Amino acid sequence: MAEIGALQNGLRLALKLNVKRISIEGDSKITVEMLTGKREPKGEEESSVMSYTRQLLEGFEETTARHEFREANRSADHLAIMAAEAADASMEWYHHPPHSLLPFLLHDQLSMVVPRLIL
Repeated sequence: MAEIGALQNGLRLALKLNVKRISIEGDSKITVEMLTGKREPKGEEESSVMSYTRQLLEGFEETTARHEFREANRSADHLAIMAAEAADASMEWYHHPPHSLLPFLLHDQLSMVVPRLIL
């Protein structure tokens, strides 16, 4: 549910900034499958949360969602860790990303491959 809450925050911010098209990449396969309709939410709470998320998605002209392994989505993973550790849940950056995120953005830009560790 934490992934969905973070997604909702991001969608609300994107709508506030008048974003018209949005691409969602998530490392939670279950969440992505619920967003794309490949999986039904379990339980009343999950159903309610997904219903609200789909309402937010209706505010965009175009949306896509796909699953990415955490290793391929390191920027998002780093931001999620920052948010989880932050005392202030209202962090927003409009012009410059946090300094600690820059190496991950560079890796994304250069399409650097990070091997997946499987034990």
